[in-house]
Amino acid sequence: MQNEFLPEVTGGQIVQLSTEQDCLKYLGIEYLKQITNNLPHGQKVQDLLPIFIEYVDGGDISITTDVIYSGASKILNYSTITFDGGSITSYVGLTLTAQNSELIAPSKANPGYQILIAGAPGAPGATGASGNSGVNGHAGQSNSGAPGGDGDPGKSGNDGSNGYVGGNGMATPVSVINLGAITLAGDDSLSILVQSGAGGNGGNGGIGGDGGAGGDGGKASSTNCSQHYNGGSGGDGGQGGAGGVGGIGGNGCTSGNSAVSITVSTSEDLDRLSYSAAAGKGGLPGVGGAGGAGGSAGNGGSGTKHGNYGTNGNAGGLGTAGDEGNSGGNGSIPSVTAIANT
Repeated sequence: MQNEFLPEVTGGQIVQLSTEQDCLKYLGIEYLKQITNNLPHGQKVQDLLPIFIEYVDGGDISITTDVIYSGASKILNYSTITFDGGSITSYVGLTLTAQNSELIAPSKANPGYQILIAGAPGAPGATGASGNSGVNGHAGQSNSGAPGGDGDPGKSGNDGSNGYVGGNGMATPVSVINLGAITLAGDDSLSILVQSGAGGNGGNGGIGGDGGAGGDGGKASSTNCSQHYNGGSGGDGGQGGAGGVGGIGGNGCTSGNSAVSITVSTSEDLDRLSYSAAAGKGGLPGVGGAGGAGGSAGNGGSGTKHGNYGTNGNAGGLGTAGDEGNSGGNGSIPSVTAIANT
């Protein structure tokens, strides 16, 4: 099995777990039990081997930017973790163990949490294809000693395709957070948020195709001065195609969300901790596609010296805009618990 992951954490190394002993060494028996409890059909972690994790063993780390974990599951062990203007967002399994945890300053971008454990959001739906333009009308035939032929009307534009449905959010990953002793530099608590995956937004509807142009009327010409023939009428422009309907937003994750456990050293540390859980929101509806423009009118053809120009055609109407899609449903609220060792 090829390692397709790159380290995302300072000092992290990608480790391949190939045996049950590897799993016990790096994951620990309790974390293994949690993972197994969330696998379907009675599977065990050992059934999925080999797997890759990112591993950090010891040292201190300062989180000064808003970092995102989305690759391999993380097993991170620190002496001290300090949050100084940064935050962690993890879309993968996270086992974070620190002897000491410090909050100097919250993130400006994510002031509501220092750690977010969330299911990955669903992918946005693709935009519907635009409709093809209508075919232009043929010009009327020009005649000598006879009226000019009428131009053909332009064809209507094709409708835009509907936007695609947004993907559903993913389940909250199995995670265990051990923060040890908590130190606060100000009045803010050290905050952890757990959330099910949000649905992806619906794709926008495709734009309607433009109507085809009406054909010009044919010209009339005379063979003698006594002939009075009119030019042909111009063809009407084609109707613009309707815009596609916007796609439905994906649903927030409603099943398979893993429980997240948090441990601190003392009851006093528990007082310095804030934790909550939230449902992943349903994806927003896709916007309906714009209607196609109506085709331009054909011009009337010229008549003989004593004849008249043919009447111009009418411009095609603007296509109707597509309707907005529907929003996705919200997901379920995952479970999160916190305890103190003493």
